[in-house]
Amino acid sequence: MSREGGSRESRAAGEEQLYRFAEVTLEALIRMEEEELGLDDLSIRLFCRMDISVIDNGRGGLDYFVGEVERGPLVVLYGTGPCHPSARVGDELGELLPLWLDKCLSGP
Repeated sequence: MSREGGSRESRAAGEEQLYRFAEVTLEALIRMEEEELGLDDLSIRLFCRMDISVIDNGRGGLDYFVGEVERGPLVVLYGTGPCHPSARVGDELGELLPLWLDKCLSGP
């Protein structure tokens, strides 16, 4: 990306706004998953990658949106394939297998 225009202060304010968006969004995702799964030790708390896009809102400002969230030990940072199926399967099994085993071992 090439930066054009704006003062150092305005660029610093924009960077702070982006970081705040990322933090607030991540915290909301964590709360949603904790409530849905009833767990408080989610892998997303340890490490995740969020693709955040910036778009001109047509009113002289910028809006942000999350295009993708990945987490877990096999998170794809700079992949080359379209979906990275082996990493996805590994991530999903790592999340779901312990829940399934707990359910099976606890009985009906």
